[in-house]
Parts: sequence; C-alpha cells; structure tokens
Amino acid sequence: MTCRSLGQCCWVLVFVVLDGGRVATSAQAQEQNEGQALRERLLREAPKAWEQYAVQSKKLQGRVAMRFSGTSNGVDVKGANVFHMKRNQRCRLLEASEKRSRAGQIDYDTLKVFGSNPNYAFELRRRTEGAPWVVTQLVNLKREKLPESIEQYFEMYEEDINCLVRLHRDLLLDLIRKPEFRILGCRITPQAGEELLEVSFAYTHEGGNPVQGGTLVLDPQRFWCLRSYQVHTQYKSPRATIKWRFRVLELGEAGEGLPVIKRAFEDKEVVFEDGLTNTQHWQFDYDLTVPQHLPGDEEFTLSAFGLPEPAGIDWKRPTPWWLYAGVAGVVCLVLAFVLRWLARCRAT
Repeated sequence: MTCRSLGQCCWVLVFVVLDGGRVATSAQAQEQNEGQALRERLLREAPKAWEQYAVQSKKLQGRVAMRFSGTSNGVDVKGANVFHMKRNQRCRLLEASEKRSRAGQIDYDTLKVFGSNPNYAFELRRRTEGAPWVVTQLVNLKREKLPESIEQYFEMYEEDINCLVRLHRDLLLDLIRKPEFRILGCRITPQAGEELLEVSFAYTHEGGNPVQGGTLVLDPQRFWCLRSYQVHTQYKSPRATIKWRFRVLELGEAGEGLPVIKRAFEDKEVVFEDGLTNTQHWQFDYDLTVPQHLPGDEEFTLSAFGLPEPAGIDWKRPTPWWLYAGVAGVVCLVLAFVLRWLARCRAT
C-alpha cells in the first residue's frame, strides 16, 4: 500500500469515528429527553391517580390468602394466613386464620375475629373450626378508643389490598413527595403486549421504611399501579440487607375501572452482617369486590356469632319488608271495600 492510500484510509477512519461519536451523542441526548418527558408525565399524572385509587379502594372487601415458606436461622419455616374483611359505612369485621410451623413443628395456629360497630369493639378466638367463640377483648367505644391490638389488624388488611399503590408501608403518593426520594431514570418497558414504565430510584434516608432504592414498574393505563418492583433495603438492628422482589401475576377489576390484584408473589433474601442468610417466598391470592349492597350493622355484633350482647346494648332492628307488604295489603283491601260500598250507595 502506498503512503497516499494509507493516508486516505486514515482520513476515512477519522470521519467514521467522528460520525459514530455524533450518532452516539445524539442517541444519548434523545434517550435523556425521552426519560425526562416520562418523568414529567409520571409526576404530573401518577399522584392524582394514586390518590383516587386510595379513595375508591376503601370500598373493597373480601378475602386475602397468603402462603409462605423459607428459612429462618437455618430452620425451615412454612405457613398460611387468610384474612376476610366485610364492612359498611359504620362497621368493620375481619376474620383471621394464621398458621406457622418451624422445622415441621406447629409454631401457632389461631382463629380470630376482630369487629367494631358504633357501640363497641371486640376480639374473638377459638381453637378449631366449629368450636365456640370466646370473647378475649370487649371495648365500649362510647368511652374508649379502638385498641391498637385490633386496629393493627385492620391496618394490615388495608396494606395488603393497597399493595398496587404502596411500597412496603408507604403509599407511593406519600413516598414520591419526600425530598429523599430521587427518580434516577424512566423508560418504557414492553411486557406481554403492554407498555409499562420502569422507574429507577434512590431513597437514601434514616429510619422508617427500610427501602433504600431499586426499580418500580408502573402501569400508566391502570391508575399508575405497581406491576412489579425490585428493591434493596437496609436494617441497622440487627444489621442486615435485603433483596426484595414483588410481581403481580394477575389483575382483575372491581367496577368503575378500579384494578384489583388477584395473584402475586414476593421473594426476599435477608443477608446478616455475620453472613447468615434467611429467605422468604410468599404467594398471594385475592378475591376482592365492591358489593352493591352493604351488610347491615347486625352482622358486626357479638350476637352474629351466637354470643350475648353487652349489657345495655339494644340494637334497633329494621322493620322487616314483609311487614310493610302486609300493611300495604290490608290498606288496599280496606280501600277496595270502602270504594265498593260507596258505589252501592250511589246505585241505591
């Protein structure tokens, strides 16, 4: 090859490198612009959607079942919890079944009911299905507040059914407004024919929610709800880090376009400072609805479980429909008799 040919090749190579650099810079700039546009859309639309979802989800009631397995300090752990909530505008009732075994031995197996109505709150327990219920707590709500031991079960249920708009114990609506929560990037991620939004974030802070950062996958078409996340957390006492994955497997709808979770899974790997590793695997099944007709207050009482009402409590029961129908029927018969009698009088 001559010196002239070699020089021409060098100039071509220089042009290719420079042009490639311009293309890469342009693509990078475009990606940054798209990410910024997605971030602005997220901040503009998502908080309103999450707030609306939180309001509408208060109408949800039904069943949440979960199975879990894993290891704790080298010991196999298995269990299953089932929670069933019903409520109306004044009352709440949660039935809870909780079971856990460690190394094949039963750790606990409990059946509980937590109820509240305008007059009182109560907790019931029984050893087995079919056994009589025993009152373990009774609180006059005219004089005392709802006990924390009952309220925490109601709150736990609310957290479970709002997992589409919640990260750990923080609502996404509250989390995104905190100055420590920083969005690092946004991009569209196609999944099963849907265009979802992947958000990478950092949340470096002390105390409260242990989540320190990770990625969220949100559904812009359904209230910006969570479809999955992968985060890392950190605890100081005991010192440990956690890799945490969550994914919605199936979504349903509860009316008015409100998405509800039907199936999901969650995995955690807990690594302690001394090298010990614990694992947790959870499977969730939900059956949630917004009922057209709310249950009456009488379903949230001790007498609904075959137990006597507290002294001095007298529930005003609604008048049965058949009584109204009977009275209306009698009125119609009397009216027909009177009209017939008046007609005969005119004829004579």
